[in-house]
Amino acid sequence: MLDRLFRLSEHRSNTRTELLAGVTTFLTMAYIIFLQPAVLSGAIAGTPTGMDFGAVTTATCLAAALGCGLMAFLARYPIAQAPGMGENFFFVATVGAIAAAAQEGSIQLGTTQPWQLALGIVFVAGVLFIAVSLLGVQSKLLEAISPSMRHAIAVGIGLFIAFIGLRNAGLVVVAGGNLHLNPQFASPDLIVFFFGLLVTASLHALRVRGSIIWGILAATALAVALKLGLPWLPESISGSAVIKESKLMRDFFIADRLVAPPPPLGPTLLKMDLVKTLSFSMLHFTLPFILIFLFMDVFDTLGTLIGVSEQAGLIREGKLPRMKEALLSDAIGTTAGAALGTSTVTSFIESAAGVEQGGRTGLTALVVAVLFLL
Repeated sequence: MLDRLFRLSEHRSNTRTELLAGVTTFLTMAYIIFLQPAVLSGAIAGTPTGMDFGAVTTATCLAAALGCGLMAFLARYPIAQAPGMGENFFFVATVGAIAAAAQEGSIQLGTTQPWQLALGIVFVAGVLFIAVSLLGVQSKLLEAISPSMRHAIAVGIGLFIAFIGLRNAGLVVVAGGNLHLNPQFASPDLIVFFFGLLVTASLHALRVRGSIIWGILAATALAVALKLGLPWLPESISGSAVIKESKLMRDFFIADRLVAPPPPLGPTLLKMDLVKTLSFSMLHFTLPFILIFLFMDVFDTLGTLIGVSEQAGLIREGKLPRMKEALLSDAIGTTAGAALGTSTVTSFIESAAGVEQGGRTGLTALVVAVLFLL
């Protein structure tokens, strides 16, 4: 059944490989479950936006599951979707701009909260993206990109993923507007990073299936061991700044239970204010933001589709089959995500990790969708 539905044999894949690829992709992008609500609620910036942390968490998981499910069945590509990084920070910046404009008196919000207007902007951008996808404009954009540029996009995505890993691991730090190599190699963060990298690279060199998953699990096991063991070391070691100020000791927490009910969605569900977003008196303010969100989503998705599809060998004679369906999946995900209470849904470059593990069909995306629902 799965073979017929996703054409596994045609893509020289099998159920086991697709499951492995789906789990790999999910593990590399699962950070968005916790980071998205932290960004949208204003917890990271230190300025509350008024959005409920728990509701955004649930909305993020549901929007990601819907986007992945659509990609699985409509486009049948191994590309996962979720609320995107970059778009979420711009969403918060938009909320701030709305609040500032309301305070100055240049716009009148009434009882509408700034974040509700921002959700309305994202919703309208999503509807426009649906229209763009149905009109087939994206095919002209793809045809205008040369083969060398498509290869460059694939390489660039790989480098960007590597850079994200180096930044999150703390190996590369930003100081004074410049990038620097972190000299604190005794940091628990870097110890976990190098251990996970060594395990993953070694298994990959040995052509062990699931090398990325095994690397993630090995690094997680070491992180748990360090989290529990470091406080028992002498104060001269455990109390040092390099340990106390590490992300491992400061931000890494071990869950006290495996299963918990999801936070209620009510505080953000259908809270976007479309009437005010599209009102004539507000259109001069909201239209530029609508277009910015639209262009960000279109080109972000195009770049990821081209890069990951090139890596997977899915582009045929310069064309991507079912491209309309792929972009439509993204557009519907964005529109539904705004209705649920989260920012722009887009295709994730982390899908390249699943493709590296052999993912070639929509079954990979379906596995990611199921995992987001869990």
